Amino acid sequence: MAAKTVASQSRHGYAAHMAHAGYKWLVPKQVAGLCGISAELLTKRRRLRLPPAFYLIGNKVLYRADEIEVWLESTRHEPL
Repeated sequence: MAAKTVASQSRHGYAAHMAHAGYKWLVPKQVAGLCGISAELLTKRRRLRLPPAFYLIGNKVLYRADEIEVWLESTRHEPL
Protein backbone atom coordinates (compact mmCIF):
# COMPACT_ATOMS: atom_id res chain seq x y z
CA MET A 1 0.00 0.00 0.00
CA ALA A 2 2.87 2.38 0.76
CA ALA A 3 4.27 2.01 -2.76
CA LYS A 4 0.93 3.06 -4.24
CA THR A 5 0.84 6.14 -1.99
CA VAL A 6 4.39 7.11 -2.96
CA ALA A 7 3.61 6.69 -6.66
CA SER A 8 0.44 8.72 -6.28
CA GLN A 9 2.27 11.49 -4.44
CA SER A 10 4.99 11.53 -7.06
CA ARG A 11 2.42 11.88 -9.87
CA HIS A 12 0.67 14.70 -8.03
CA GLY A 13 4.04 16.29 -7.36
CA TYR A 14 4.73 16.17 -11.09
CA ALA A 15 1.41 17.86 -11.84
CA ALA A 16 2.17 20.58 -9.32
CA HIS A 17 5.63 21.03 -10.83
CA MET A 18 4.18 21.30 -14.34
CA ALA A 19 1.59 23.85 -13.17
CA HIS A 20 4.33 25.93 -11.58
CA ALA A 21 6.36 25.67 -14.79
CA GLY A 22 3.71 27.86 -16.41
CA TYR A 23 1.86 25.31 -18.51
CA LYS A 24 -1.82 25.85 -19.14
CA TRP A 25 -3.76 22.59 -18.85
CA LEU A 26 -6.98 21.68 -20.66
CA VAL A 27 -9.49 18.96 -19.86
CA PRO A 28 -10.87 16.73 -22.65
CA LYS A 29 -14.11 18.71 -22.99
CA GLN A 30 -12.13 21.91 -23.64
CA VAL A 31 -9.90 20.20 -26.22
CA ALA A 32 -12.89 18.68 -27.99
CA GLY A 33 -14.46 22.14 -28.23
CA LEU A 34 -11.26 23.67 -29.63
CA CYS A 35 -10.96 20.87 -32.19
CA GLY A 36 -14.61 20.93 -33.19
CA ILE A 37 -15.15 17.28 -32.30
CA SER A 38 -17.16 15.48 -29.65
CA ALA A 39 -15.62 14.47 -26.34
CA GLU A 40 -16.49 10.88 -27.28
CA LEU A 41 -14.42 11.06 -30.46
CA LEU A 42 -11.51 12.51 -28.50
CA THR A 43 -11.81 9.57 -26.07
CA LYS A 44 -11.76 7.11 -29.00
CA ARG A 45 -8.65 8.79 -30.42
CA ARG A 46 -6.96 8.60 -27.01
CA ARG A 47 -7.75 4.88 -26.67
CA LEU A 48 -6.33 4.25 -30.15
CA ARG A 49 -3.22 6.26 -29.18
CA LEU A 50 -3.90 8.82 -31.93
CA PRO A 51 -3.00 12.50 -31.56
CA PRO A 52 -3.25 14.76 -29.76
CA ALA A 53 -0.85 13.71 -27.01
CA PHE A 54 -2.22 13.65 -23.49
CA TYR A 55 -1.03 13.31 -19.91
CA LEU A 56 -2.52 10.94 -17.38
CA ILE A 57 -1.95 12.43 -13.93
CA GLY A 58 -3.48 10.14 -11.34
CA ASN A 59 -6.85 9.38 -12.92
CA LYS A 60 -7.15 12.72 -14.74
CA VAL A 61 -6.62 13.12 -18.47
CA LEU A 62 -5.04 16.47 -19.25
CA TYR A 63 -3.70 18.18 -22.34
CA ARG A 64 -1.17 20.99 -22.52
CA ALA A 65 -2.66 23.98 -24.32
CA ASP A 66 0.58 24.78 -26.14
CA GLU A 67 0.82 21.21 -27.48
CA ILE A 68 -2.79 21.35 -28.70
CA GLU A 69 -2.00 24.56 -30.59
CA VAL A 70 1.03 22.96 -32.24
CA TRP A 71 -0.94 19.84 -33.13
CA LEU A 72 -3.81 21.86 -34.63
CA GLU A 73 -1.35 23.93 -36.67
CA SER A 74 0.24 20.71 -37.96
CA THR A 75 -3.11 19.61 -39.41
CA ARG A 76 -3.35 22.75 -41.57
CA HIS A 77 -3.51 22.28 -45.33
CA GLU A 78 -2.78 25.05 -47.79
CA PRO A 79 -5.17 25.47 -50.72
CA LEU A 80 -3.79 24.65 -54.16
